[in-house]
Parts: sequence; C-alpha cells; structure tokens
Amino acid sequence: MLKVIISKIMRRSLKNAVVRSEFLHGLFCSYELKKYENGLLKKSLDSELINFFLTRKEVVEEITLRKVERGSDVCHVIGSGWSLNQSISKIDEGDFVIGFNYAGIADIDFDVYFFEFGGGKVSEISRNHLAIARKKIIGTTNLIYFKNIWEDKNDIDFIASQWLEFARPVKDHPYTVLDKRHLRKTLSQCLGDETDYIPQLRSTVVTATILAFQAGFRKIVIHGLDFGGQYFYECMDRETDISFLPPPKPVSGFYGKTNKDNVHPTAASHIGMRDIILEIYGLLKERDTVLMCGSANSPSSQYLPVYE
Repeated sequence: MLKVIISKIMRRSLKNAVVRSEFLHGLFCSYELKKYENGLLKKSLDSELINFFLTRKEVVEEITLRKVERGSDVCHVIGSGWSLNQSISKIDEGDFVIGFNYAGIADIDFDVYFFEFGGGKVSEISRNHLAIARKKIIGTTNLIYFKNIWEDKNDIDFIASQWLEFARPVKDHPYTVLDKRHLRKTLSQCLGDETDYIPQLRSTVVTATILAFQAGFRKIVIHGLDFGGQYFYECMDRETDISFLPPPKPVSGFYGKTNKDNVHPTAASHIGMRDIILEIYGLLKERDTVLMCGSANSPSSQYLPVYE
C-alpha cells in the first residue's frame, strides 16, 4: 500500500513539474506524438493498409487542388450539433465543404469527407458509417479519408477489408495539452505542423479547421458546434434512413441518444472545445484568416462571429 501511495505522489509531482515548465511540457508532447506515430506504424505493419497511407502534405495538396478547381474562398466544416439544421441553408452551391462521420445524413454535397470508426468494438457505428459512405458520399467526392486508425477502437483488418475500396487511410497524430497555459502554443504548433502526420486535438472539427487553413482558405465556417444538446439528425424535420442512425444505447458508448441538456464529451474535458475555439480563433485572426460559426443561436456564437 505504501509503495502505491508513494508511486501516486511521485507521478503527481512529475506531472506538476511538467505542467509548470514550457520546456518540459514541450518535451512531453513530442514524446506523446512519437508514441502515437510508432503505434500507428506498429499496428499497420502487417496489414495491406501500410502501402496506402497518405501523408498530411498529400492530403493538403489534394484539398488545395480541389479548392482551386472549385474556385471557392470559403470552407464550411460540418459538425454534428442541432444548430446545423438552422445554418445549413447558408451553404451556397459553390462553397467548399468538409464533413465527417454522421454529417452525410444532412444531404450536403461534400468536397472532403473523413471517417474514423471501423471494427467490432464500434460495430453499430461502423455499420452506420459504411451505409452513409455507400449511399451518400461515394459518387459525390473522391476525397474520402479514414483517420484515427491508431485508436484502440479501430480494427486494422476490418478497415482494410471494408473501407479500403473507397476511403484512403491517412497518417495522423494527436497533440496533448496538460494545462490551459500551454494551449495557445500547442494550437500554434498544430497550425504550423509540417510533419507527415495530420494534427489532431480534441475533435475532428479542429482537424478539419487546421487542414482548411493549411490548404489556403481564409474564411472557415463551423456549423453544428454546440458543445452539447442533441445531434442534428435527432431533431431534423424529416425522416431519415434507419441504417444511418445509431441505436439509442450503442454498446461502444459513442453517439447514444441525447437530449437538450447533454454536454458533448469534447466540451466536458478540463480543456474543452470552448477553450480551443476561442484560442484558435485568435491565432487564425493573426494569420489573416477568419473563423466563424454558422448560426447565431449556437452557443459557439459566444466565441465566434456569425457567418451571414
């Protein structure tokens, strides 16, 4: 028992030392990034997926080329919150759109799409997303990517057998922030990430925003970022195909039935999406890029100007 107590005290003391020091925090984050990169390599080494991974640079180049082809100067990032139903009409036919996971239910024409759930541990969501991909996304864009393969929930063989025919795997790595005092610097590193790996922090909304910035967009609009409440597909004014919808209580715990008082997991952390959005808004503004929200009724309008 004494050894356990001493061990806990030492870990707490070490963490406090890392949090207090910008240098040590930077070293720790670099170690974490390398750990996830090595984990992705080890996980996919014996899979056919290893031959198909795209780098961050390749993905950004593809998005940039599509941007030029479309002639668009505004990029819409489609989140999953209820306010999407109010702001979706603001997306013009010529605008560029990035979506992920359940966004396809909204019947938008996407230029870029990300999936990140594949395997038995998330079987219900895997089935939903395969249905959305086949019935909603394939044929509208060829820029379909699968990310977060390093996550424990994802099965490498399942992804290779079910997704590889239409979604290409990407290299990505999640950034770690132990304290809010290091958030600005970490987000600045994400925006300037020039490694082979797509930067991740808390939510795919952030990933999509970073990629849009790196691809040259100077107007980025986030829809459905509400920090909680219902998902947009739970309160639409029309019926949707049941094969797209998760069960009320998924075994995996992801995307269960919500209500108006729900707090989204990405907002519940000690460093949540409210903190991140406020900080990244300022960083992008310094880089001559405006980050906006889609709806004046969304809680994100407290932190971002509203797109009109």
